[in-house]
Amino acid sequence: DDTIEGKQILIIDDNKTNRQILETQLRTWKVEPTLAISGKEALDIMRKNKHFDMVITDFQMPEMDGITLSKEIRKFNSKIPIILLSSFGDMSYKEHGQIISASLTKPVKQHQLYKEILGQFRTSLPLQNDEKKVEEKSNFDINFASEYPANILIAEDNLINQMVIQKILKLLGFHP
Repeated sequence: DDTIEGKQILIIDDNKTNRQILETQLRTWKVEPTLAISGKEALDIMRKNKHFDMVITDFQMPEMDGITLSKEIRKFNSKIPIILLSSFGDMSYKEHGQIISASLTKPVKQHQLYKEILGQFRTSLPLQNDEKKVEEKSNFDINFASEYPANILIAEDNLINQMVIQKILKLLGFHP
């Protein structure tokens, strides 16, 4: 199935602007978002037997962070895909792959979010693929440079180290 149309997604973010942006993006794709401002509110909504196909949560929130919320959700729903939005890169996924299905770095580009949501729905049991996903995440991504453009200055006096750094940057899609 190559569509996310009609899916029910719970969005949790304490920042109103972030919630509104996510809501607008999801509605553009004909997804049915439900918004919560805290982990506590999200758990209350989920416990009222509301069916959700996915959870998208912010990592940094007062009282209950996204990882703690995800652990609580896993106590009663072990299969729902959970995407964590973080300002800290994908370290959260590598550290908490058993709890969350994926993590995206903010600000999230629309195409990245869509691709991740679609990918989660294509995976029938996301938690069974954790080991494979962690392995995939650790490989070099040729699209990294286009997703995170940067000017990089290599300041290394050792010729071997210079060559290694240049090779890694090329594998990431940069042109040193």
